[in-house]
Amino acid sequence: MKLLSILTFAVAVSAIKCGKTVYTEEQVKAADESACKHVQDHTKAGNYPHVYKNYEKFKFKGLGGPFYEFPLKTTPYKGGKLPLSYVASREREREREREREKKRTQ
Repeated sequence: MKLLSILTFAVAVSAIKCGKTVYTEEQVKAADESACKHVQDHTKAGNYPHVYKNYEKFKFKGLGGPFYEFPLKTTPYKGGKLPLSYVASREREREREREREKKRTQ
């Protein structure tokens, strides 16, 4: 199985192609946001999100985890048949960014 993992918080994405499927920036962001919401709410869609184990040995250049794996589809994943593409999201870093932004606006 071919796995496409995208770190959406670290990479500006205009479009991603996996096999014959092209995902827009909005679709990638929607998957990332959905994964983060599930992590924050302690909920799941099927078995996702779950901690990304990095069996592929990708190097994330100094970025620490935990990372969460979540299916990437042309519409938001709510469970059921799994696609062959996934987004890897790092909720902890996104939460820190939100806290820093909150402090800046106070």
